[in-house]
Amino acid sequence: MRQDLYDDLLNYFFSGSVISVHCNQWGDTGKGKILDLIMAIAKIGERPMGADNCGHTMVINGKKIVTHMIPSSIMHDAQGIVSVIGRGVAFNPLTAYRELKMLMDSGETWENLKISFRAKLTMPYHILFDRLNEARANPDKKIGTTGRGVGPVFQDHVGRMGLCVRDMLDADVMCQKLYHVLPDRIAFLQTLDPQLIREILHHDDLENGLFFHPTEMLDVDAIIVRYLEHGKFFKNVITDAEKYVRSHVGKSTIALEGAQGALLDIDDGSYPFVTSSRCTVAGLAHGAGLREGDITHRIGVVKAYQTRVGAGCMPTEIGGRNAVEVFARDYKQHSAISDFSLLINDPDPVIQGAAIGRVGGEFGATTGRLRRIGWLDLVALRYAVGINGPEIAITKLDVLTGIKKIPVCVGYEYCGSDNPAIGLMHGQILDVMMPENDILEQCTPIYEILDGWDEDISGAISYHDLPENAQRYLDFIEVRADVSIILISVGPDREQTFFA
Repeated sequence: MRQDLYDDLLNYFFSGSVISVHCNQWGDTGKGKILDLIMAIAKIGERPMGADNCGHTMVINGKKIVTHMIPSSIMHDAQGIVSVIGRGVAFNPLTAYRELKMLMDSGETWENLKISFRAKLTMPYHILFDRLNEARANPDKKIGTTGRGVGPVFQDHVGRMGLCVRDMLDADVMCQKLYHVLPDRIAFLQTLDPQLIREILHHDDLENGLFFHPTEMLDVDAIIVRYLEHGKFFKNVITDAEKYVRSHVGKSTIALEGAQGALLDIDDGSYPFVTSSRCTVAGLAHGAGLREGDITHRIGVVKAYQTRVGAGCMPTEIGGRNAVEVFARDYKQHSAISDFSLLINDPDPVIQGAAIGRVGGEFGATTGRLRRIGWLDLVALRYAVGINGPEIAITKLDVLTGIKKIPVCVGYEYCGSDNPAIGLMHGQILDVMMPENDILEQCTPIYEILDGWDEDISGAISYHDLPENAQRYLDFIEVRADVSIILISVGPDREQTFFA
C-alpha cells in the first residue's frame, strides 16, 4: 500500500474506531475494495448480516479475490486480523467450506475466523423452496432472488422455526428440530411436480442430489448427517462472537462489512423488490450485537453511476431491459468490438447503457447476472444518507471517462394519481426518494447535464490529479446531495484509491 494512503487511513480513523462500510445504492458498489483498504489498520473485520447471495470483489496486486460467505477480511488472516461472521448472517456451511478450501489451496490461512453460534443456518430446504417459489411465480411476480434460500431462512427465523449454527454441534437438537419443522413441508412437496423438485435438488449448490428422496422428496437423514459433518469441520471456530466483538469496542479498530445496499433493505428499501435482511447501518450494528451509537464512522459506498440486479424499478435506468439484453448477447458471443468506450456516447440509450455496463464490468460476483445500468441518482442518495449518514466513498469514477455529457438525476416528477393520504400529488417534484416500488414506477427523473472528461484518471492519487470536470462532478455530488466524499476510487486495485 502507498505510504500516503496508509498515513491518511491512520489520520482519519482513530485507534479503536468502529467503521461501518455499507452501500447507499442497490448493491454492487465496490464495498469489498473499500473494506480491504480499511483492513490495513483494523484488527477485526466482521460480516454482521446478509448471506451468500452477494459477493465482495477485491483486486490485490492484480489478483482477483471474490468472497460470498466468508468476510473479505479473511485475506488478512496471516497478519493476525480476526474475521467474524455475526448473528445477523444466514450462514451456508457448504459455501463457507468451499471458500475456505479455495483459500487453503491458494496458501491462505483462516486461523482467526470466528462464527457466531447464533447465526441463522441455511438448510437445503430453504434453497429448494426459494427456487420453487421463483420457478412457479408469474413473470410479473418474480422478485429476482439469487436462489440461495435467504428469504426462507429469515421467514423461519421470524416464525421461530429456524435453526442456528450451534445446532450443527448437537445431533439430538438437530434431529428434534428437523423432525418438527419438516413433515408439513414434505407433505406439501409431495403435491408438486417431483421432476421439478428432483431437478432443483440435483444442483451443485445442493450437493448434486444428496438430499433428494424419490418418495419423500427430502431425505431428512441425509441432511442431518451432512450438517453434523459441517459442525465437526467448523466446531473450533463457532463461538459467542457478539461477546467477543463487544469486548473490543473502543480498544481495537473494527470494520463492519455490509451486504447488498440501503435501497434493498427489507424495511427501508424499494419494497417488495428487496432482500430479506437489514442493509443499513442500524442493521449492521444489530447483526454484530452492538449499539448503533458504537459505530464511529459510517462510510456509505456509492458508485459514480448506478446499477441494479434483478427486478424492481430504477428510475435512472439507461436503455431499460433492452440494454441488459444487448449487454448479455455481446457478453456471451464475445463480440469483435474490444473497446466499448467507443460506444459510451452512442445516441441510442440501449447501446450506451450496454457499453457502460461492459466498460464497468457490470455482472454479479455471486450469480454472474448482468446488472442494469443507470445514471447517478441524487434523489435516492439523499434518502440513503438520511438513514446512514453523510460520509461516502465514490467508486468506479474511471468508468465515466470519455462520456461527453453526464446526466445526474436531481429530482423526480411524480406522474401518478393524486394520493393525499401519503402526501403525493400529480406533478409534484420530489427531492428525496419515496422507496416503495409502486411509487418509483410513477416517477420520472429530472436531470442536470454535466460536462464529462477524456483524460485517463486511473493513475490519480489525489483529488488535484483529477481533471477539472471530474472535480466538478464530485463537487456537484457533495453540494446537491449534502454529503461528504471521504474516499475516491479510480480503478479496481486497492492502490487506485485516495482520500478526497
